[in-house]
Order: sequence, then structure tokens, then C-alpha cells
Amino acid sequence: MGDGLNHSAAYIQEKLRPFSMALEYYPAAYQGNPLNLLFLDQDAEPIRDGFSYLREVDGPSLQADGREYLFGEDAIWPFPAYPVHERPDPVELSQRLAIRYPLAQRLLLKQREIGKRLIESVNRIQPDVVLLMVVDGLSYYDLASYIETEPCLVDGCSITSIGYRDVIGNPPVSQYLFRAGYKRQLGFTFYDVETNDLSADLFTLFGGEQVRRIREFDEAIKAVRFAKLAHGYIQVTTPGLDHCSHNHHDNPLRESYLQRIWERFDGIITAAKKHAHSVLSCLTADHGIAWREFLEPYAEVITTYQSSDTDHQRYLSGMRRQMPGQYFQNGQHTYTCLSWPYVTRKFKATEWGVHGGISAWESLVPFILRYE
Repeated sequence: MGDGLNHSAAYIQEKLRPFSMALEYYPAAYQGNPLNLLFLDQDAEPIRDGFSYLREVDGPSLQADGREYLFGEDAIWPFPAYPVHERPDPVELSQRLAIRYPLAQRLLLKQREIGKRLIESVNRIQPDVVLLMVVDGLSYYDLASYIETEPCLVDGCSITSIGYRDVIGNPPVSQYLFRAGYKRQLGFTFYDVETNDLSADLFTLFGGEQVRRIREFDEAIKAVRFAKLAHGYIQVTTPGLDHCSHNHHDNPLRESYLQRIWERFDGIITAAKKHAHSVLSCLTADHGIAWREFLEPYAEVITTYQSSDTDHQRYLSGMRRQMPGQYFQNGQHTYTCLSWPYVTRKFKATEWGVHGGISAWESLVPFILRYE
């Protein structure tokens, strides 16, 4: 999976060295992959609002002395910029996430911010049709490094029921778009919204004829091709790599599954363009997969738990302060998500990947935005 063009922590730190040295003298700008900032040799504070920062610098008040850098915007900046676009090694990044997770929460786009980012792009671009496609199981590291995508943090337990809901949002994306004039809306799901609670939540504001249960993806492509969705919104939830990671006899053909995802994404964009002048499309996922061949050689089994806790290899219910990981509250439920490479049990014979914990594979999903 991917193309293997990932770089060691030592390489990334060497690339960051000029940037880190510059921060001793002035607030430089960082450009490139935000994941690399988890490897800075010394802590520094990101500047999110460059315009406000420059106004304060020019003002009469003295500024606090410290290491700071501009990150996340294209402000006119009077200080040098340092680009580091390479992608860090996922094993070493997983180790960094275990100790610098709060920094990752501050630096990275989070799932619950996807709706806001999409709406901002809609307001700026004013496309004819908006498409949001959410895949069940797809990691940022499943994709080749040359694919243009932004890493998005699954900020919590990396499981389907939480990830999907965080992407769709509350209030959902469809509500914001309806208010913005995108009143023609179509939804496609492989599950019955009448009997499946998750699917019902994801399409809660869609009318009975607006959301369609499909049994093969071509049904969605055909429906979009014949629908006149001028100034419309399409929302799709579709299988990804999650299914092939669980209870699969023989090693699953993951590249074929991945190719199918791209074919579906391209196919529905092409169908939407038949009656639309422009399409803004977003592809993301509910969570990633920690594949067996990457996790198993490093896995450390934790034994300080009840036997009933082994249902899930990478997370536990409730707050377990003695466990190495992060604790998350989601509604009335609390989860303890294990850091890399801790597990509650060994892999089952037909288990090729797991999720629920915190790692570069599970906790980072792609955020792909296209305009055409």
C-alpha cells in the first residue's frame, strides 16, 4: 500500500534543522507537510493568524520572547519560509503521536472540521455541485506519497460509528449547504436508513426520496448522471478497506479495493459533470487501518485487563488510566485508545488489520479536495 516513499525521523529532523535554527532569531514560516512538525527538536508555538500577529508586533506593547512560526495560512510574511514536503515514516510517526498527540490536535485538520473547511471552499469558489464521499476505512498512508492530499486527524477513537458522524457533523454539512442555496440534494448509502441507526444519523435531513439505498455503486453513478442537480449536493457513504481487514480468508487484494475507491470517486464526479458547470468534490474516510504486517512485528500485548476487554484489539471501553494511550469522551461513552504498538491480544488468523487506537495508520485519513 502506498509507494513506500516515507522518510526516517533522522532525515526529517535534518531537513527541519535550518527552520529550527531560524526560530531562535525570528518567526519563520513553515510550508509543507504538517506531520513533520511533530519532529521539531525544540518546542515552538504556531502562529495561526499572521495578520493579527504582525499588527501586534508593530504595536506599542512588548511581545513575549519565544520560538514561534507561521503555519496554516498564506499571509504576506516578512520572514523567510522553510518548505519540508516529504512524508515521515509511519512507524516513527506513530511513536511521535504517542507522546505529542496534543500537538497533533493543534496542528492538523480534524474530522469534525471537514464540514467547515468544505463550506469555506464552497463560499469562496461557488461551484455548481458539491460532492462529499466518505469511505469506510482508508488511511492517509494507504495512498501513494505523490497523491495530493492533506492528512486529517481522527481526533478520538478511530472506529466507524464515531468517524462517520464526525465527518458529517452536527449540524450536518447538508444543512449548511441547504441554507447556502444547495437545495437539490441526493444521498447514497449501502444500508437502510430505516433500520440502521448510523445510516439514519448520516442522512437525517435528507427527505425520503433524496436518500437511496444502493446495492452496487453503479446505481449511484447512474442516478447522478440522470439527475439535474444544478446547484446541488451529493453525499455518498461507501465501503473502503475496513471490510477486507476483518475476517478475511487469505490475504486481501488491497490494491484492488483501493483502485475501486478511485474508480467510484472519479465515476460519480464524471456523472455529476454531465449537467453541472463545475463540481467541488471531497473524499475522506471515517478511520484508517493498522495493517497486520506493520503492527504485528512491534505489537506489545497488555495483560492488565479483564478477559472481556479483548473484543477490540486497539481500544477499551471506559477510562483506563493505567493504559498507555488517550482517553476520549464521545457522548455518554468513554474510550481508552491504545498508543502504538500496544494491543489487548494477538491477531486472529483471519484478521489482516485493526483500528480503534492511535497510530499513523489508524488516526490519519486523507482529505482530498478537487475542483473541476
